[in-house]
Amino acid sequence: MIQKYIEILNSLRSNQIDLREFLYLEGKDASGNVCDVNAIRRYRLLVALQYSSRLATDEAILAAFLKSEIRISENAVCGSAGESLHLCSYLLSTYRQPAYAELFYQAKFADFDTYCGYDREFILSAGIKETYQYMADVKPAFSEKFYEYFGTVCTTTEEELEEWKTFKARYFPDQLEIKDLTDEIQLAIELSEQEIMIEKIDQWVASITEWTEQQLNQLDYYKRETGDTAGRIWANERLLHFKKTDWDKTSVLTDLAKFYIELKDRDNAWAKLQLLPGYLEKIPNWDAVGLGRFAVEAYFDLILLINNAEDAVVKEAYQWVAAKIWNMKNLGWNLMEKAGKSGELMRDFELSKRFYKQLEEAKRKFEDDIKQSK
Repeated sequence: MIQKYIEILNSLRSNQIDLREFLYLEGKDASGNVCDVNAIRRYRLLVALQYSSRLATDEAILAAFLKSEIRISENAVCGSAGESLHLCSYLLSTYRQPAYAELFYQAKFADFDTYCGYDREFILSAGIKETYQYMADVKPAFSEKFYEYFGTVCTTTEEELEEWKTFKARYFPDQLEIKDLTDEIQLAIELSEQEIMIEKIDQWVASITEWTEQQLNQLDYYKRETGDTAGRIWANERLLHFKKTDWDKTSVLTDLAKFYIELKDRDNAWAKLQLLPGYLEKIPNWDAVGLGRFAVEAYFDLILLINNAEDAVVKEAYQWVAAKIWNMKNLGWNLMEKAGKSGELMRDFELSKRFYKQLEEAKRKFEDDIKQSK
């Protein structure tokens, strides 16, 4: 499966294929959302680079790829950079060039997700002494920001940096091991090989005679990756029987409600949501944790799906959820927006105004934080 991408990589290396065919190119996906149309093609080559002998000439390819990954995050396009950004950064970091510190810095501050989840150690990956020496000698344009972020004396030690490098090398191994069918499925998922994915998953499902909880969780993951919501429902309906705690039952019921809503099956969605309060009430401070927020969001999703203030289900669902969300904290942007829209639908303008205001304040704070960090 990987060999064909190594062959494409070799064609790129020999200039038989134009590098621009793999760089950032803004377009629209099937849903009409803005995306980088070359993102998957580029990631496949990154995986090929991971599992083949890297050449000195690959350095320039990786630098160009990283610039594309950064643009995905900076432009907040659909499918913002994740694993591909980290893999590309790791592969480029193995060349140990201090000059790439600026690219890694740009990646770190590309958007909120990278600000929180991108390893700062990439910026120092050429070595702490070497990177600081580069800043002193070359004085790149971002050097002032570098010192503001790391300080004139680095608080990260060489030992800590080496431990990080070792961890990254284990996370992104050079050798590809395919031991069984599940390894084949995982590789197909990574490479977005939809047809192979479905074929291998069907083979795996056919091999199972009695489902365990672990296998059902695995099936749910596979069906998520193939976009098979009906398949996820099948897996989670059976997973529910394995769950013993109020927390776990709430989690699966909420997932099921979300899946039914996705399929516009209001009746089954409502049947699941009606069971939630009984379990939530047994969880201490449920309204202060992510699980509680996720459950509340499912109620708003159903209300907005039905989109009829006179509907009996909408009235009952809104009465419960409006009372619960009023004093909840740490809400996500989507949840605040859904609460505001639901309040408008129900002509509950006090609630609507409250959460639209919170949303506006949260966005303003985020923008201010990003400006201050750059």
